[in-house]
Amino acid sequence: MKGSIQLKRHLSAEQSALKRQLVGEIGRSGYKAVSFKLEGVLAQLPFAEIYDLFTFMEVEFSLLHTGTGSFVQYRLQAQQEAEKKTAHPSLERVYKILEKITKISPTSREKLMKRECELAGYFAFPRECGKALYSEAKKLGKSITIVADTIYPRSVVTRVLRSCGYEEYDQLIVTSEEKLPDEGYAGALMDLIIAKTAMPSHQILHIGGDVEADVETPILKGARAVLLSPTVPLMVKSGRLRGFIEALHVYDYDHARYFNLHCAFGLYAAYGFDIPQNKVPQSDFCGDAYMLGFMVLGPISMIRDFTPETDLQRELIDAMERNPECVGGKEDFATFYKLHFAGHLEKFNTSGCIEPLRFLEKHAAAGDRLLLRKQLSLETDEAWTEAFTEPKLAPVRLTPPKQNALGRLADKLFPPGTRVRNIVDGLLVKMKSH
Repeated sequence: MKGSIQLKRHLSAEQSALKRQLVGEIGRSGYKAVSFKLEGVLAQLPFAEIYDLFTFMEVEFSLLHTGTGSFVQYRLQAQQEAEKKTAHPSLERVYKILEKITKISPTSREKLMKRECELAGYFAFPRECGKALYSEAKKLGKSITIVADTIYPRSVVTRVLRSCGYEEYDQLIVTSEEKLPDEGYAGALMDLIIAKTAMPSHQILHIGGDVEADVETPILKGARAVLLSPTVPLMVKSGRLRGFIEALHVYDYDHARYFNLHCAFGLYAAYGFDIPQNKVPQSDFCGDAYMLGFMVLGPISMIRDFTPETDLQRELIDAMERNPECVGGKEDFATFYKLHFAGHLEKFNTSGCIEPLRFLEKHAAAGDRLLLRKQLSLETDEAWTEAFTEPKLAPVRLTPPKQNALGRLADKLFPPGTRVRNIVDGLLVKMKSH
């Protein structure tokens, strides 16, 4: 089963204490029922961006669509259009809008929608922390309600539950089947959970990943709540690396040539932040050599015939290769990369996979330099310290920006990635800065 391999790393003291606290909360005698959000709590996808799943569909889309433009762009646009009418549209509604804006046939629409469902089911895997809480609830005989607050239909949800090992539950709520109002959606969903559970709200423990919807709302309804934060936002907040990458690739980070880098970040989030951990002062890798090896050595291992660009890079790679914890991170990265993506990413470029190494070379925080000090010569350590500069950082978008009419027109006139579009974007940035 995906995600069930033992990591070559020990949890920090804070993570161990948090896990004990979370598991202990399940066992409180006052609860007879536990409700779990599915997405991000019990199951997740190995991607860092919401649109990464759609990247796999570009070839199929090109065979069904005679115009220009990428499937990722059209699929995001269709969802944005659907959400103007209702905040929680069905997948069918999204694809009807996709059919309209791309002028594909109804048959092609059905093929693409079926393919997205297949991919969503295939790539989903259990979040180990969520599964530990689920297993504890089952062991203690609690009534279990699973809430699939998703755009996908029940067929996809049940496939995900089977593949992730969640086949024993008492109630399953699939919100795409329910007519919940946009106004007061979280409260209406919690009312539905209470009704389906058929127990007083004070006997229900709800576990989800959103502070307002999954903590504040259940408490206001009289239930108890536990927050299990999503892994990608935790990863983003853990250091400066993602902001550094966004600043470097402000115009083209969503391009398919960086897809392998996206997937590296996805694995880093899923396995490094399964048990939530906060940013460590003076470190961008949680003060952990394992995490350093995972996110620096891991991505460069994907680059065929990789050669360091500088002597300092060569020295840093050698130091990490002689640090057992870094090697453990690198080996786990390779294991999980093969487990989740074997054969699926070979056609994609590895552009950007050297960026974490460049970040470490030029912008390593003091705490991260200490992780490798034993493996470096005094001269190299001094040269590394002298090479330090503050990186340029950009805000990290956890959801794609909504495109206005002018942006859509620009995409038609000057397709993203073309030389003319890059020149135009550069001029616009200069105009905004004056």
